[in-house]
Amino acid sequence: MKKSTNSQIRLGVFLTLGIALFVVGIYLIGERQQLFRSTFKLVGIFSDVGGLQAGNNVRLSGVNIGTIDNISIVSDSLVQVEMIIDEEVRRFVKQDAIASIGAEGLMGNKVVVIEPGTGQERAIADNSKIMTASPWSWRTS
Repeated sequence: MKKSTNSQIRLGVFLTLGIALFVVGIYLIGERQQLFRSTFKLVGIFSDVGGLQAGNNVRLSGVNIGTIDNISIVSDSLVQVEMIIDEEVRRFVKQDAIASIGAEGLMGNKVVVIEPGTGQERAIADNSKIMTASPWSWRTS
């Protein structure tokens, strides 16, 4: 009887810890993909994405504000990048904001860097196209 009770207690503790780790894992993955936050979408058209991948970060003033949702080829010279951005920072991203592609750290992971724009402009709307600049030439598209 005593062995059975100890086994049941150990099994209960094991299951409780397993479920807790599962919930924490789901939360951390969801937080990374902006699943539990209010978000909006921005679209940028680049001539070269230089190794940018879905899931990479989007930064504003050095702070991660979102992730790359999708990358698709529009034509032989243009690539469309869809970004999911945290709703809390929309007021800082103005309609004249410019997005460019930069490198992160020593490993060279690519990020989209957004310059916020001027204070006189209105905040950018959901599903808007943002102006883009190539890091190699400052032409906008």
